[in-house]
Parts: sequence; C-alpha cells; structure tokens
Amino acid sequence: MSKKNVNVEEKQNFVEVGTYDWQQYQILQSNIDFSSVDSKNRVIAITSAGQAEGKSTSAIDLSTVYAKRGFKTLYIDLDLRRPVGHRRFMIDNRNGITDYCNGNVTKTDIIKRSGVENLNIITCGSITPFPIKILESQKIKDLIQELRNEYDYIVIDTVPVLVATDVVYINDIVDGFVFIVKAGSTQKNDLRKAINYLKHSKVNIIGISFIQLKNDKSYKNYYYSNE
Repeated sequence: MSKKNVNVEEKQNFVEVGTYDWQQYQILQSNIDFSSVDSKNRVIAITSAGQAEGKSTSAIDLSTVYAKRGFKTLYIDLDLRRPVGHRRFMIDNRNGITDYCNGNVTKTDIIKRSGVENLNIITCGSITPFPIKILESQKIKDLIQELRNEYDYIVIDTVPVLVATDVVYINDIVDGFVFIVKAGSTQKNDLRKAINYLKHSKVNIIGISFIQLKNDKSYKNYYYSNE
C-alpha cells in the first residue's frame, strides 16, 4: 500500500494530547521500520512490565503517528483484562474483539472509526472471564491474518508482562513486541524479570522504548534498541 503526502508535523487530536513528547513516537515509528532487514514489522504489539507505565498511551500514539503519515492503520485493544482504548478514543466498548471471537458480531461490526484520519480501532468488547481462550483461538489468528491484507500497520495493545502471560499466546500472530519503560516509574527488578520472561518464552522483542513525561525536565533522553 502506498503512503500519502501528509503534514507529518500535525499533532494528534484526541484526549491524550500533550502527555508525552510527540517526536518520541515519530522516532519510535522510524526505528521500528528500520529494525527488520528482510521485511517490515507491520503487526506490532506493545507491552510493559507492569500497569500504569505508558503502554496504552504508547500504542495509541504510535498508531496515530502511522496514520498521520498517511498509512492505513488499525489499533486493537487486546488488553482483555483492563482495556482502556475505548476510553482514550471516547467510543463505545461494545461489539469488540471478544464479542467477535465469541461469534456474537461480524468483523464489520467491530471495526470503528477513531476520529483520526487513516486510523481505525477495534476495542476489547465484553470483558471475558477466559481471556486466554480468546487469545489462543483460531478465530483471532484468522482475523489478524485477514486484517494484514487490509491495513499497512496494526498496533496491538497487550497486557503487561508481569500481570499475566497473555503475550505468549499472541506471539505467533504479531511480527514483534515493543517493550515500554517509563522513566521514574518502571522498577529495575521488574524490568529485568519481564525481559527475562519474554526471552525465555522466545517472544520476539524488536525494541525497548524509554518514555518520559513531556514536561519532566529530569528525563529528557529517548532511547530505542532492537538488541
């Protein structure tokens, strides 16, 4: 799919404006694109060690960067335990991916407009007591494969590594994971445990993104690595 000519300096226009430095996510997007030599990472999962470390904001902002650059982009909220995507985009959480996998709605029903040009969203939907059953189902695998043919990029918001083992069950449907570390929040021991778990589980980590509050002068450096 071809990229359109757009004003890449245009800022995002949803509720999280100004929380983090917009330029960080442009850098992150560029590094993700260059992190794979043979083929592009087009289905990207975002995770972190624990909660409240910026993974959902990062997933939404990265999705928006792709969309603002003219790519047809899809954000999927696969944090089936504590979804926030619908609140960030201020849309209804009904008819989401759990409802689709349970056979209650069609694919057309779950794809929603985000309010950002070129960016669609699939919300979590009904909270399920059996999230692993959804994540390991053939139906979600077939859906992601079908969506690959319709979108330039898909960004998936996932459960934090130390909260549940969900990332392992989606490893084979994504091209790689970006691990979010929030400066001044993520504990070193938690970071070490989470990274070791991902490596032990043979999860493909394509990058580690260190983020900081935009107005916090104590943390002004941004680092990305695919080691």
